[in-house]
This record gives sequence, structure tokens and C-alpha cells, in this order.
Amino acid sequence: MDRTYSSGWIMVTGAICATAALRFTGTTDAADRSRHDTRLIPVAAEVEAETETVYAVVSSHPQPMLANVSDDYQVVRLWPRSDALAAAREALDQQCEATEFAETPFRDVVAAVADKAGVRISLDHKALENAGFDISTPINADLGGLSFRAGLRNVLADIDLAYVLRNDHVVITTADTASSTMDTVFYPVLAGVNVDEVAVLLEETVFPESWSHVGGAGTIIAAPVGLGHGLVVSHNSDAHEEIEAVLRNLDGALWVQEQTDEDKKPVFVRVYAVDDDDTRTVLQERLLTLCNDSLPHGADAEARIELIGKSLVVRSHSRPFQVMAAQIIAAVVGEELELEIESDEATPASVSDGDT
Repeated sequence: MDRTYSSGWIMVTGAICATAALRFTGTTDAADRSRHDTRLIPVAAEVEAETETVYAVVSSHPQPMLANVSDDYQVVRLWPRSDALAAAREALDQQCEATEFAETPFRDVVAAVADKAGVRISLDHKALENAGFDISTPINADLGGLSFRAGLRNVLADIDLAYVLRNDHVVITTADTASSTMDTVFYPVLAGVNVDEVAVLLEETVFPESWSHVGGAGTIIAAPVGLGHGLVVSHNSDAHEEIEAVLRNLDGALWVQEQTDEDKKPVFVRVYAVDDDDTRTVLQERLLTLCNDSLPHGADAEARIELIGKSLVVRSHSRPFQVMAAQIIAAVVGEELELEIESDEATPASVSDGDT
């Protein structure tokens, strides 16, 4: 439910935080926002003799992280462990040479794909047997011109099967089992981009009926700000593949380099509003050194930091440099803290540490 409130300040004390003044302002949907934001903590509020739910944002400034400081968009797979599955993912991403199967037993097709891709593939015999699928069933398949990932997915989809990545290998199971097998992934979002808006975009475009707020199993929340700017998503492998594609395409649109002159490197330009004069000046003086000294790769000695009015203008041909600069600026400047109050008309008088 949308509610509009005048700006004001509330003091939150007790178990929620030692002493923190948090500002609330604007029009917002508390229920929708709290679905994504782990920083929103419900506390008891005394509002003109009525108790209302107050969502208090308790947060540190967003901290710089190296997860997405690379030449292209990178995600962090939290579970299953990304390091154990790295080899399997790389194998599936390889291009498959022309490979056709005609009336070939399914188990032999699987063995051939595993051999050609150089990846271990096992069968979930219990799930397949419960579904009445015989692994000796003859199938027709053509994997030519596709990655092993796409080819295997197409072959399995035709017979209502799917695969998941578990431990250090690929497991073939039923489509129903795969759809209920959750992986957890951290998706970095560029500093300054509203993660709640990105979350809503994903919920409305990637399997809209699969999310928890409409009865599905998928969940999406904002990562704790002190740990990095982004989203933590728990969903099945098909959804993660779509989510990564959406965010990679959005990220790519920000970093398109048009090479028009062979003697001149393309330059990315980013502008940041910094209201405080002293902060803006110090950032101009130190941001170049901070970024270049912090980056494991992608440093840019030719980058330029300029002031235009109350804005900080960052010019660099390096994506890693720009990503690190955005994160440092966000951490130094901080982000607005809000209180979201679900009430029709009352103005809160105080907040106490009641039941949560």
C-alpha cells in the first residue's frame, strides 16, 4: 500500500541499535520494499495510541568489493560452492562440434557428451525411476553449433528432464526435481543503482510466477550493504541463467566501447553528485590513487577526476577502474537511510524496541 509521509527524524534505541537517528521521507510501499531489503527491521511503534509496524533501516555504508571489478560482469555463486563447480561450468560453456545421435540409447548419449565435453555427468537414478524413465530409451539429438550447456539442455527438455550442478559435476534428473533444486548466487549491482528496482525488474521478467511473494520458491533480497552492493538470489539453475543474462546485458549497455580512432582509446565517463564541498574536494584529490592502488588489474594511470559544480566527473578507459571508483564514492558519501511506516494518517511519536 503506497503511503506518503512528510520528512522527519526518529530516534531508535534499545536492542535494534545503540543510538541511531534515521530519516524517513517520500512515497513508498513498505511491504514490497521489505520483501527485498534485509536491512528493514520491523519494530514496535507507538503511534497516537495505536501500534503500527515500522521498518527501520539499520545499515553501514556500502563497502567496496572486488567481486565485479573485472573486464566484464561477474557473479559470485554462494551455494553450491563456485570453486568446486568452476571446471564443470567451463566444460559446459565449450562449443560442441557437429554431433548427431540417431535412435541412440539415452545413457550412451550422456556418456558421449561427458566424454566430448570432458566433464563428469551422473544420473539421478532414483528420480528417473520414480518418473518411469528408462535410461536405455533411444533418442535422436543434434548438438552441432551449440555449447554443451545449450545442447544438453535442449536434449533433456525434449524428454522432460533437466540437469543441475552438484558437488563437482553435472547431475541429470527430472525437470520437476531440477526446478525445486535451489542455488544461491550474489549478483553485484553497480554502486548508485537502486537494488530494489533491479529486484522488481527481475521478478517481473524472469519466470514471474516462480517467486516467493506469489507462492513460488524463488527468493531475492538485497545483500547486507556492508558486504557489497547487490542482490542475493536463491532459485533454480534455469532462473539463474536468465537472471545472469539480464544483468549481464544491462551491465554491458553501460560499458559499450565505440572504437572510432585507432590512436585513441575509448573513454568511459561517469558523473556523481557529491553535495559536501570538502568531501568532493578530497575525492578529487585521492580517488585516482585509491583506485589504482586497490585494483588487482585494470589500473588506469591516465584516468582523470574533475569537478564540475557539485559533481565529480570520472573519466577512464578501464571498466575495473570505473567500478572501483563508483564503489569508493558510494562508501564515502554513504546512502540515505529510511524509515518506512505503514499507517494511514498518524505521525509517529516514538519508537521502542518491542517485539520483532
